[in-house]
Amino acid sequence: MSAEGACQGESLNVSSQRIGAWCGPAMMVIWLVGFILVADLIPPPSPTKDPEEVAAFFQGDTNAIRVGLVLTMLSSALLGPFYAVISTQMKRIEGAYSPWSTVQFGLGMVLIVLFLLPMLVLLAAAYRPDRDPDTLQALYDLGWLAFVAPVSTAAVQCFTLGAVILQDTGARPIFPRWSGYLNFWIGTLFLPGNFCVFVKTGPFAWNGLVCWWIPLLAFVSWYFVMAVLLLRAIRDQQCEGALHHNLSAFEIDTLRRLDLLEADVAATRG
Repeated sequence: MSAEGACQGESLNVSSQRIGAWCGPAMMVIWLVGFILVADLIPPPSPTKDPEEVAAFFQGDTNAIRVGLVLTMLSSALLGPFYAVISTQMKRIEGAYSPWSTVQFGLGMVLIVLFLLPMLVLLAAAYRPDRDPDTLQALYDLGWLAFVAPVSTAAVQCFTLGAVILQDTGARPIFPRWSGYLNFWIGTLFLPGNFCVFVKTGPFAWNGLVCWWIPLLAFVSWYFVMAVLLLRAIRDQQCEGALHHNLSAFEIDTLRRLDLLEADVAATRG
């Protein structure tokens, strides 16, 4: 491949990555608009609602609930490109054999499903709001529990990313070291969501401080922080690519020999 062709390929790759990096914040904005401004689902309705109250909830502004849930379903697909860019940058740390970037991406795809299925359940309730209140309550419970309780995929996703970040020993790390610890902390904040299946009131309910508000803040913040860090990593990758394209064959060979020499020295010291 010619140098010009290589430059064009790298330019396209960088542009695609930038688009993917912006998909995360875009998803958050669309989801929050749908959930807060349209469907009025934040703060979440209480788990203590009796069947008649649940029926009244779905009958109150049915179309707004439907539109908000559909917006959430549409926006969830934007997570795919975002997770793909994270995996791409993780591979720069792991190298040719990169199992953890694959794990991160796979768990991200599962998380998209965990956005879609609860919305479908709640949409089923909003589709026929005049049905039996007990049936509506069952769908209501299933939808919210399925949305809040399955936290393991997001938690392990953060742990995986955090571990890879902390393994980066390069002179200029792909991600700053503090972001590795941040990912461990945010993953830990997700874990209490499992406890919402045991209670209907208090901080561990699906609308409580520990199971909803703290994970929500961590979840939204993570996407914006990681988007900024991804854009910085992509910029650095582009600069490195431009540097290599401007090097002569002799300079590239010299750099490779220096890398091999450093590896030999490190092995001897080890």
